[in-house]
Amino acid sequence: MKVEAVMFDCDGTLVDALWAAYKAEVKAIYSFGGNPPTMEQFKRIVIGKATWHDKYVEYGVKDIPSALNMFYDIYHNANFEMIPGAADILERVKLKDLPLALVSHDKNREGIVKRLKSSGAYEFFTEEEISCATDSKTPVILAQCKRIGVNPKKVIFTGDSAKDVRESNGAECMSVAVVNKY
Repeated sequence: MKVEAVMFDCDGTLVDALWAAYKAEVKAIYSFGGNPPTMEQFKRIVIGKATWHDKYVEYGVKDIPSALNMFYDIYHNANFEMIPGAADILERVKLKDLPLALVSHDKNREGIVKRLKSSGAYEFFTEEEISCATDSKTPVILAQCKRIGVNPKKVIFTGDSAKDVRESNGAECMSVAVVNKY
């Protein structure tokens, strides 16, 4: 089967956001009286189902709304790097003249764009190719397929989580799972 488009998740697939997120969490939790998790505990939180609010309660944070605001302020102003090898893959996709799209679970489009720009990944995408999914990526993937004019069954979606695979399969795309630090 001929691939007609390639779509990517952002954090953990193209952009290494783990270290910046961890540093922002530690600073926010310490600043508001809590005891932050170790990096290993943090990794389990990132892939788990608990909300950050629940985790802040567990870590003893005194002012959760202020801690969350501090986290987002630090995180969205951090410097990010591309995942090793991501630039090569994006370049190869572009050389084959395949349409690209990015679909992220982050609802903050401005934050996604900042991370892409900081890491150098932004140069590979146009504004219309960058999408946010609030709950499930499936409808956003389908909307990108419609925008591009391709059958979802001829699209490869690359992500770094089981949820990415499930949601791209829900759109009937082929899935590629990336193994990373998470």
